[in-house]
Amino acid sequence: MLGLINQREVHLLNQDGHVKIEPLDSVQNMDLIKSSKYLSISRKFVLFPKNHTNDRIEQYFPVYPNEQVIHDFKDQSNYQVSYIINKAFINFFRQGHHAASFINELTSHVICNDQTCTFILLLHNHAIVMTKRLNDYLFYNIFEFDQAEELLYYITQLYLHLNIDREVGRIVFMGEIDTESKIYDLFSVYFRHLEMDKSLIFKSLIES
Repeated sequence: MLGLINQREVHLLNQDGHVKIEPLDSVQNMDLIKSSKYLSISRKFVLFPKNHTNDRIEQYFPVYPNEQVIHDFKDQSNYQVSYIINKAFINFFRQGHHAASFINELTSHVICNDQTCTFILLLHNHAIVMTKRLNDYLFYNIFEFDQAEELLYYITQLYLHLNIDREVGRIVFMGEIDTESKIYDLFSVYFRHLEMDKSLIFKSLIES
């Protein structure tokens, strides 16, 4: 179990065979929550190359009195993440990371070793979107959406911006999605190559 934190809310992420998001109050034993880790999907984040210290996240986002800046670094990553989180939320959990810290882990799908792939991880109306061409990351961002059509618009615009051919580029879905979902059906009309990765996400965070 992981805590799932965005800018406004805290939920729980369970992966018992499939990804399931639950409200925080669904757990009666708060000690269980306090011993768990959190995963931030805050859209107030900046992904820096390792050892890059010239910029600060405050140049890109305001930091309010109830918020805290956290600098997140994982040894196996080539990137450092700075993100902003509500101070009250992090007190629920033992420790945690931002989703951007797992960029290498999330984009390791074997079929994308020699392809241009856009990875879309869906968690509680948030889409973590990563585009990778060979070993280079072309794009990383987090979108919040209400309707499947909104997400389709974001991704089609991303393809146009990066000049990716919809007949060639691959999309790999992860998280709260299956082949019967409206999102998958809608995307299958516009994109030729869709994949599903149902492996355990954020495995290193859960097992550490």
